[in-house]
Amino acid sequence: MLSRLILYAFLAALTSWYVPATIQRVSLRDAESHFLSISQEPSSSSLATSPVPMQMPTSAPTRARLLAYTAPPPGTWSTLPNTAIWPVIPIEAKECTSFNPGCGKPELWSPWAIFAYSGGDLATLNGILGFLYWGGGHADSADNSLYFAPFDGSGPRRLMGPYLIPAGGDYLPQDGLEHYTLVSRNQPGVTVAAAPKSRHTYNSLATVIVNGKPYFFAVGGGMASRSGFGSNVTRMFDLSQSYAEAMARPDMGWARKASSPAGTLVAAVGVDTKTNLVVVRGRTFWAAYNPVADSWTKWADVGGGGDNEAGVAMDIGGRKMYVLGGNIAEVVDLDTHVVRKLGTWDGTTANGPDWVKPFLTPVTRGGINAPGLAWHPGRQRIIVYANMYATDGQQSDILQIDPVKGTIETLPMGGVPVTTRRFLGIYGRFRLIPGTDTVVLAGSVDTNVFIGQLPASGTTSPPASRPTGLLDAPREIVRAMTPATSLPRSWR
Repeated sequence: MLSRLILYAFLAALTSWYVPATIQRVSLRDAESHFLSISQEPSSSSLATSPVPMQMPTSAPTRARLLAYTAPPPGTWSTLPNTAIWPVIPIEAKECTSFNPGCGKPELWSPWAIFAYSGGDLATLNGILGFLYWGGGHADSADNSLYFAPFDGSGPRRLMGPYLIPAGGDYLPQDGLEHYTLVSRNQPGVTVAAAPKSRHTYNSLATVIVNGKPYFFAVGGGMASRSGFGSNVTRMFDLSQSYAEAMARPDMGWARKASSPAGTLVAAVGVDTKTNLVVVRGRTFWAAYNPVADSWTKWADVGGGGDNEAGVAMDIGGRKMYVLGGNIAEVVDLDTHVVRKLGTWDGTTANGPDWVKPFLTPVTRGGINAPGLAWHPGRQRIIVYANMYATDGQQSDILQIDPVKGTIETLPMGGVPVTTRRFLGIYGRFRLIPGTDTVVLAGSVDTNVFIGQLPASGTTSPPASRPTGLLDAPREIVRAMTPATSLPRSWR
């Protein structure tokens, strides 16, 4: 509690003057919607958990109501019932089965690690809005299942997966491939091994519309293996497939597409809805993927390269994509493709505008790593949910940033206390519902999705003469943080 109070004081010190824009309130009921080889891969499903067929999507003009619940009052959080994915996580991730009786740990362990270093995105299936998640990976979880958690209370389901290794197989091979070379034991009739491995997806996922149909995009990631190597493989999952149709394919519904310009472990992805291009900031490149032409165009090289766990805010009207967090702060012009660094970290100091410095500062020094970001077109602000060491997975407040004026405002949020996995990033599991002031956040696989309504304004203060707040976490807090070497192995 003390650390949270101290952090709030820091946030207040960091904020600047801000005059809130006039916002039209829209109810939710009316809301619209390191790197190695590459290869093909399939998908899978659990025999121990009854799959629920996915619902077919409908086009935007005919979408029904997206939510069965209204947003909470401004400045508060609530939860959406029956949105935790725990009930549909395969039994192989939670218990010993007949395949490995008396096991030391379940074969797809750990179920909580599905969210470790992994994200998601919003999608609309059959007129109902919800979260898509795909993750696991490295040595944390071999569960490659794709999950959908609709917000109407009908319950979560798997759209594909999991991959189940045959006897004598290895979930964590050091083979440099992003797909398995053995057919999953729950894919009868499939003779070609091509199932994608689970992976840390970071911020590399996005929902995209291709010829009127919704797809889920993924590129790179930290593969299920002992080292967690990356990849240049691009995949698209057709969200109009049924569970049975996906599992009948060697690639479990994840079609292999054109490879990205270079391999990448971590990627930051955003969809330019004006051009329908998927814009990607990879480890060593900026590029755009055209899902209709199935082609990549490199926009720029990234000097030095690095695996930066950043968030993305897409200002479509202003034609900008912001990539912030994990020691980088960049913006690309979506029309000219010119990339501009907003600041730098020189190893000891964050250099740049005050609003940028928290994203450049290492998380162990109080900075922001792997934040949830969203662009609010009505307010012309970047909305930030930052799960930091000092908040210990219990951050409720939200930041609101004006990148033009360089101001930061803290939006106080009450209501239901928000809990997330300690010390881990949020990535695409924080989203602003289009056309509203409503945000949704998936914190853990065993808790319901949080839903919050942004207040019109928050607390501000003039810019500080020197970095404060998030940038200068006191030594007492830094020392109190759990060092990486003592984190549970299942979360590394």
